[in-house]
Amino acid sequence: MEESTNADQEALQRKLDLYLNELRLLAKPLSAELRQKISDELLARLALSLLNETVFAIVNGLMEIQHVTESQLEQQRMALTKQHRFEKSRLAEALKKSSESSEIKKRRTDELERSHTEALKELDISILGQFDHKVADQQCTLELAGVPGFFVTTNPVDVQAQMHLLDFIIQLSVLKPNSTV
Repeated sequence: MEESTNADQEALQRKLDLYLNELRLLAKPLSAELRQKISDELLARLALSLLNETVFAIVNGLMEIQHVTESQLEQQRMALTKQHRFEKSRLAEALKKSSESSEIKKRRTDELERSHTEALKELDISILGQFDHKVADQQCTLELAGVPGFFVTTNPVDVQAQMHLLDFIIQLSVLKPNSTV
């Protein structure tokens, strides 16, 4: 029994060493500013947290949710631009048949263009707000899961550091050692 416990501990230590070494390699090319945020101590805590495969599953789930959200938002934007194209072509046809002066036709075309530009701008702002909310949700989920380096923030350097940590976790997920401890 003691031999299997020692073997399990040795396998666990090898897995921890693998993760820590890989994390150090991945962090090496980062800027000095990011290296301050992603310290060796943080990498060691992250490697330890990755021993529990749950972190990989959480990150995978968050990625899937993000992809679905991005797809839905892209569909919304495409639907709006399609609607705008339809409205432009409808106006162009109506103006061809119209006896209005060219000045009035231009004004109507410009008004429609302004209206479309404003609607698209409002949608883009809404989409950005939804992305910001999604980032905060992801940060909160990872913080609650105890993943080191994650907390709710809008600080651009902290967000960038967290993005690198997520990328590291994703890259390590393909390296997961086969041995289950």
